[in-house]
Amino acid sequence: MEDLDDKIERQSLVLAKDIFNGRPYFYGQIQDSILRDPEISAQAKALFGLLHTHCFNKSLNSYPEVILTRKAMSEEMGVSEVTIRSWIKELEKALCLEVIRQGYKKPNKYRLYPVGGKLLMDWKRIKRIHLRLNCDHELIKRLEESLYKES
Repeated sequence: MEDLDDKIERQSLVLAKDIFNGRPYFYGQIQDSILRDPEISAQAKALFGLLHTHCFNKSLNSYPEVILTRKAMSEEMGVSEVTIRSWIKELEKALCLEVIRQGYKKPNKYRLYPVGGKLLMDWKRIKRIHLRLNCDHELIKRLEESLYKES
């Protein structure tokens, strides 16, 4: 039977190897708004936490990114790649995750949006309206006339 010192040494070597290979080992976070969202399954929330454990930048305010294959995710979570794909789609639908394609035969990059979909969706809607206003000069003129019309 292995004594305690050997067990600690073996575990510290595994940890050092993971850190040396660029895998942050320490923790993953799940924002409260995502955690309490009833539309997201518990497994998808766990996947979000797993993706966050692999991020180097742990600050949730800076939209951390991670490059990871679905195969690696499926091995760590003990499920099939098809299941991982469905959870990724679920997180994308809730606007908690953005998949950035890297190219043929390359792993995807995942950008995490910890605030949840509602604020991000509002921001995208405002940005879309702003773009429409910038493109439609006639609309801008009509708005200016209606806003600054003398009564």
